[in-house]
Amino acid sequence: MLWSQVREGDESAFEELYNLYADSLLAYGMKFTPDREQVKDIIQDLFVRIIKRHDSLPEVENVKAYLLHAFRNNLLDNLSKERLCSFDESDTLRKQAEESIMEAMDDYSPDDDMLRRRLRVNRALMTLTPHQKEIIYLRYVQELPSSDIARMLGINVQSVRNDVHRVIAGLRKQVIS
Repeated sequence: MLWSQVREGDESAFEELYNLYADSLLAYGMKFTPDREQVKDIIQDLFVRIIKRHDSLPEVENVKAYLLHAFRNNLLDNLSKERLCSFDESDTLRKQAEESIMEAMDDYSPDDDMLRRRLRVNRALMTLTPHQKEIIYLRYVQELPSSDIARMLGINVQSVRNDVHRVIAGLRKQVIS
């Protein structure tokens, strides 16, 4: 319904669309580059294009997936003009893991199973490739279905499912052992 209103040029629908998805786009963009202002500019550019071209927008089943895909393409185009990049190039996950570890160490007690598990999870996450991190991020943080992730990344649905399964199995093995 909202997407139909956007396609018809409804200004309040544009605003609602922006409010619904801008934070998700920002979080996703920050996985590629630490330059928050650049990510915000690309988000703005995306929404300006949507407003200008509203009458030629396609019908989509999953608006969030469509926006993430369009945003990803714009961001990667922009970043590739500057340099090559990959998901999590900015070491965001590493920094978050280090912060989590430091916080956990403040509350450390020798028999704290939760701390040990948290440390194992953080270490396990650090072993993922950028591709694996992106798939897990899209699947579990952005909650996109495998079909949308496959479309975004230009791979088939079964590859997404296999990657998710392998990553989760690998993480489980590292955390439990």
